[in-house]
Amino acid sequence: MVFLTRIVAPSFFVLFGFTTLFSSLLRADPVIEITQGNVDPLPIAITEFTGPTSDDRLVGKEIATIVSSDLKRSGLFNPLPNSGFIEDPHQMGAIPRFSDWRLTKAQALVTGLVQKQGTQLRIEFRLWDVFAEKQIEGMALTGQEMICAV
Repeated sequence: MVFLTRIVAPSFFVLFGFTTLFSSLLRADPVIEITQGNVDPLPIAITEFTGPTSDDRLVGKEIATIVSSDLKRSGLFNPLPNSGFIEDPHQMGAIPRFSDWRLTKAQALVTGLVQKQGTQLRIEFRLWDVFAEKQIEGMALTGQEMICAV
């Protein structure tokens, strides 16, 4: 009997210890460890901003290039190349043909209009959700035209 007690008692304590440890692990809150991000840049189509005159369209092209570069540098967006655009931004109506933009794999679309008004420059832009087929944001800004030498 003493021999059995010497074998069973330590085994019981070991088994009891594992059971207690295991049950406390089951009741513990799960721990999630994040070691790196997995952010895929959003594919976005940025059209050349259109305008009534060739000078306005030239300024619109420069604005679209700047916006595209800034968004790409943020790391959150992947501006798509204009060569893949089906709908001509200068022929676009008030609402884009979303089916054409879905073919380019764009999830968002930026369109714009530039107009010189005397010494003022008016810039309008719209941000569209291509899959929901709706405008997300729209804004018009007017300011003094500035000439910058680069």
